[in-house]
Amino acid sequence: MSKISVIIPVYNAGNYVQQSIDSVLSQTHRDLELILVDDGSTDNTVAACEMSRQKDPRVKVLTIPHSGEAQALNTGLAAANGDYLFFMSALDWL
Repeated sequence: MSKISVIIPVYNAGNYVQQSIDSVLSQTHRDLELILVDDGSTDNTVAACEMSRQKDPRVKVLTIPHSGEAQALNTGLAAANGDYLFFMSALDWL
């Protein structure tokens, strides 16, 4: 079980999501999981997320049909294992 679960809903954020992912994974606190929930993107968002998943075992990628940000957050929440939760946008970085 990870101490911190970071959940990022992503939708057509292919041009921005990699910076967001990298900012989470580069934190000095290593006991975390990053849950990326793709909300039915039609651009290269899923490819960027999957590339990160292949490089780092802390990354989980979930894909749902386009249902909106609230459903994506709830999907991520259901998959989270951390003691603490952190939600952020695909356009944000730490």
